[in-house]
Amino acid sequence: MIKKELIITNKTGLHMRPAHHVVQEAKKYTCDIRLIKKNDKKSANLKSLVSLLKISVSQNTEVEIICEGEDEKNAATALEKVISSLVD
Repeated sequence: MIKKELIITNKTGLHMRPAHHVVQEAKKYTCDIRLIKKNDKKSANLKSLVSLLKISVSQNTEVEIICEGEDEKNAATALEKVISSLVD
């Protein structure tokens, strides 16, 4: 299991367009991938756009990505890169 803590810097948070980019990246991996909001502990399956949108992740939200499975290291690194580079 690999955990990465990040702060969402995108000015509009993870609304439809940036969330879609994150989900598309997550779907490339076979491991289980979850995103947890640190402030209220809501979590989402990062391979589901609906799941991610339901937890309403806004700018400056602290999140934790948890990857567990065969390709967890590659998934965690790639998702960290995608989320950190989101620009709206």
